[in-house]
Amino acid sequence: MINRIEDKTGETAEMADWTHCNICMRQPSTDVAFFLTGCGHILCKNCVDSGAADPQCKVCNQKSGVLEINRHLQPDLQEFFKDPKDLLVRYQQKLNKVFEFQSAHRKRINKYHKDLQQKATKMAQYFQNEMKKKSELERQYKMTKEQNKQLQEKITRQQEELRSYKTQMYQYQASAERHRSTQVPHYRSRSPNSTG
Repeated sequence: MINRIEDKTGETAEMADWTHCNICMRQPSTDVAFFLTGCGHILCKNCVDSGAADPQCKVCNQKSGVLEINRHLQPDLQEFFKDPKDLLVRYQQKLNKVFEFQSAHRKRINKYHKDLQQKATKMAQYFQNEMKKKSELERQYKMTKEQNKQLQEKITRQQEELRSYKTQMYQYQASAERHRSTQVPHYRSRSPNSTG
């Protein structure tokens, strides 16, 4: 059950059926205002006027001021008098908006990090392939260098063989020349009676 009371301006405020003055146990009506103390107690105007809240709360003996319960009550204090089901629905709607808002931003940042990860993976794959290419080029270079070395050694051996062959040829030619120069030429002898 919800009771409605008017404040001095004529505006109405909803009061739950559990609302009552914590001193006289009076419940809200249209002819008596109710007040909320800073320590969280509810007092009717009659008890407030009788000095129940001055200088301290007669319920808990704490020094406390009072605020009239009406439409002008602070929103955070008004919530204490609202139906919890209504508050739950309102909070659920607010939570849904908060969740949607945060989810959108979380999705955006997650996509950003995912894109970075994909780029990093592609970059790592690229460098890995480049390293493989470099290793293959180095292997081919070493193999070519070894082949060139072997070819150079073969050319060097052939050049040495050619020089040795030339030396032998020169030696053979020189020997043959010496041999021809040491031979005595043979002439036919003439008889005394032969005429020229």
